[in-house]
Amino acid sequence: MFEKITEHIYIHPAEHYTDRPNIGLVVGEEKTLLFDAGNSKKHVEKLRAELSEQGLPLPDHVLLSHWHWDHSFGAKFWNADIIAGTKTNEELKKVLKIPVSIDTSKSVVASAGITAGADFINDVCALSDKGMAQVILESDLPCCIMHNQNIMCEGAFWQEYLVQIEKMIDNALANGICCDKIVIDPGIGFNKNYQENLIIINRLQELKKFGYPILLGTSRKSVIGLTLDLPKDQRMEGTLATTVMVVMKGCSFVRVHDIKENKRAILMTEAILGRA
Repeated sequence: MFEKITEHIYIHPAEHYTDRPNIGLVVGEEKTLLFDAGNSKKHVEKLRAELSEQGLPLPDHVLLSHWHWDHSFGAKFWNADIIAGTKTNEELKKVLKIPVSIDTSKSVVASAGITAGADFINDVCALSDKGMAQVILESDLPCCIMHNQNIMCEGAFWQEYLVQIEKMIDNALANGICCDKIVIDPGIGFNKNYQENLIIINRLQELKKFGYPILLGTSRKSVIGLTLDLPKDQRMEGTLATTVMVVMKGCSFVRVHDIKENKRAILMTEAILGRA
């Protein structure tokens, strides 16, 4: 069944995947959008029946982002317009009127996303594409730069990690990106082993010294699975624990799959800390 998360967004349980965004239905005043079209005619019929039972509208548009290309077969059974790639940004912004972020390491993709209406550039390789800085500069949009490097200094991980974070920031500034446009992502799960991921989460507050907002993504990641010995679809409690901890340590943004549960955890944490 579709669960109501906000006034316009309904989420359907991720029956056929566990590591992808699971937004199901976006209901606007003039049109309805559906993500993840379903991977078979049988699955589409099941979703149609649930929408009807809950009194929800059938979609006018089926959106196929790169996460959902494998469901293009199911999309044809909806009798709705199919929208793919960066054009999904345009439709989301029309209906939800909320900021849209594009997650990429390639300047050509970032440029296309900006043209389609993206409001934020999340560069998962911290300007390794030589054209990315120029794209960001010309757009005047804020960006997130993520640490995604190997650290070879055995026994001195944290010290070398801080050096690389500082170099990552300095590189962005040297390329002309204004300091008030920069968010940093510590890069949990990218070129780091299990213990290194735990160290970053535990010492996250030390990154505040650089003076930039911190965005962190731990949701359902392997550091949680390895700790609890659980598959991806059973890692919510572990994710919530990391969310509470990093918010307490000064993290400004968390990227999660289970929005409602994490939001509630953050609200409770901030109330306890007197930030509410």
